[in-house]
Amino acid sequence: VTAVCLRLEPDGRVLAASAGHLAPYGNGQELELESGLPLGVSPDVAYVDTPLEAASYVLRSDAVVEAAAANGELFGFDRT
Repeated sequence: VTAVCLRLEPDGRVLAASAGHLAPYGNGQELELESGLPLGVSPDVAYVDTPLEAASYVLRSDAVVEAAAANGELFGFDRT
């Protein structure tokens, strides 16, 4: 199981951590996060909080990029 988590702090800071999931977008651009192991792989894994700065964020699932039209064409990363 993969996951990405954004933590919104009361002072306005945004922190993100990834467990092998697709990175979020900030202001329309894919953000760089250190990607940890998927959840449940190891009981001793530690995930890195990465500070983010953007006016808007989009979190996505691999189901979005793998969605297919009736003709079989994938939605894909470029369209995301």
